[in-house]
Amino acid sequence: MAAFESVKLFRWGDAIFGFVLLAGVFLSIPFLIANRPQEIEIFRDDEKIAKYPLFENREITIQGQLGDVKIKIFNNSVSIVHSNCPHHLCIKSGSIRFPNTQIVCAPNHILISIKSSEKKANLDGIAR
Repeated sequence: MAAFESVKLFRWGDAIFGFVLLAGVFLSIPFLIANRPQEIEIFRDDEKIAKYPLFENREITIQGQLGDVKIKIFNNSVSIVHSNCPHHLCIKSGSIRFPNTQIVCAPNHILISIKSSEKKANLDGIAR
């Protein structure tokens, strides 16, 4: 019994650390919600041709320079599933789901960009 009396299970430093940690989590929630992706924008030759919400699953066909480009919005992400371009780099790039990321199909002159709900983004771009 004497061995258990010398061990303290709770210290005031633990309570302060827990409070600071909990406060940090609650204070970061508005920043995470503000940067949530909301919609995609599709451009052809520097002209916005379409805008769709990211949370609705759908398939879209856009007329590109070389033919049809099929775009799939699924599970809060977007990808190109079919294109008539020679190397299919836009298809191989996979899906994107984060704000300020893009898929480019250069031969078809198509650019797909994800926009966030935040009015002014702090990032110029994201490399992957």
